[in-house]
Amino acid sequence: MADKTREGNHRQTKEYSAGGSEITIATELTLRGIQSLELADIIRDLEQSNGIKIEMNTDDAWSNLKHVGDAVEAVHGLLAKKA
Repeated sequence: MADKTREGNHRQTKEYSAGGSEITIATELTLRGIQSLELADIIRDLEQSNGIKIEMNTDDAWSNLKHVGDAVEAVHGLLAKKA
């Protein structure tokens, strides 16, 4: 279940990318054209699809979520606490 959730969150994050090479969990968000507004949208979508609340403002998210994997792991950690 956890791996399926990670894959789904990875896929959701990829939807906001500006194209180019393949996106992996090590991909830097800024290198894919994702700016603060898109990051806020990604966070909102991840919250809605996983039934969680990510408690950080956009500035904190921008500082803490540098790579696709950071966002995926943040969601995974919140889901583990929720279970």
